Amino acid sequence: MQYCARTYDEKEVHEGDIITVTVELNRLHEPWTVDLKKIVTVEAMTPPEFDRKRKEKEKQESKNDTDVGQYEDEHGLDFVDGEMDEKQRLQILRENAPVVHVNRFPFRVREKWMVMLVDKMVPAVVDQCAIPALTSKKIIDLHFRMMRGPGQYPYILVAKCDSYLGADKAVEFVVNVKPSQQVKEGTEEVTNYEIPEEEEYHPRPKWYYLWNETFWEFLLTLFLLYFIYLVLVSTSWGKQYIQPCSDWVYDNAILPITLFVASKTSPLLSPMFTVINDKTGVDIPKWWWGDDDKEKEEQDASDESESKTKDDM
Repeated sequence: MQYCARTYDEKEVHEGDIITVTVELNRLHEPWTVDLKKIVTVEAMTPPEFDRKRKEKEKQESKNDTDVGQYEDEHGLDFVDGEMDEKQRLQILRENAPVVHVNRFPFRVREKWMVMLVDKMVPAVVDQCAIPALTSKKIIDLHFRMMRGPGQYPYILVAKCDSYLGADKAVEFVVNVKPSQQVKEGTEEVTNYEIPEEEEYHPRPKWYYLWNETFWEFLLTLFLLYFIYLVLVSTSWGKQYIQPCSDWVYDNAILPITLFVASKTSPLLSPMFTVINDKTGVDIPKWWWGDDDKEKEEQDASDESESKTKDDM
C-alpha cells in the first residue's frame, strides 16, 4: 500500500485547504513466492499529479511521429465505463473479484476491501471508500477539509479486508498545516473583463406610426382612438357636434378614396369575390358597403307599410 496526503497540485497544506489522500493498493498474486520480510508493504509515495507531469515532460522530449495516435495502457476502459451506470459497473467488478479460499464454507464468497481515513484526535472516520474488486492495482482518493489552525495533526489510514485475518494494513501520518495564505493589499491581480457600459435608451418615435416606436403600438393607438370615438359619438354632445364633422370627412375624403381604389381593383378582386360567394354564400362587397343592412331596413319598411295598408282596409 502506497499513500500520500497533500493539497492537490500544491506542495504545502494551508488552513482551509481541501486535503486529498491518494491510496494505491497493489495485489500480490503469488505471495508465497515473495519474501515479505524483504519488501515494504506500506510506504509513502510521490503525489500522482507531480509524477504525471514528470512523465509527460519526458514523453514530450522523446516523442516522435510514430507515437501520434498511439493507445496507452493507462487509458484503461474509461470509454466503456462511461456507457454504464454505477450499479452495472459495480456488479461487473464484484463478479471479477477474487474468490476467497475457505474450506467447508456453504457458498462461494469474494473479497471485499474498505479504505478508511481516521482522524486520530477526534477519533472519527472522515472519509471512506469501498473497493469491490482488488484484482491487481487500485488507486482511490479520499478528501476532507482542513478546518484547524496551523500545526501538526495525526491521521490513520486503514485498509481492511473482510475475508482474511491479518490482511489489514494501517499507517499513521501527520499533516503539517501552515497559516492560510493572505493576499497583501495592492498585490492582487486586477482582472479587466472589458464589460461595455450599458447605453442609455433613447426612444425614437416615428411619425408614420402616429409617433409610436413600433407597428404594434401604432395598431393599439388606432384601436384606442376608435374606442374613444365610439364613446364620444354615443353621447348627446357627440351626436350634435362630432357626428356631423365625421360624416363630412367620410363623404368628402374617405368615400372618394375608397371608390377610386375599388374601381382600380375591381377587375382583379371580382372573380375572387364571386368564387367566395359561391362557396360560402358571403357577398363581401355588400358586407363591406353595408348593402345587406340597407336591404334589410328597406325590407322591414316595406313590410311595415304593407301591414299598415292591410289594417286600414
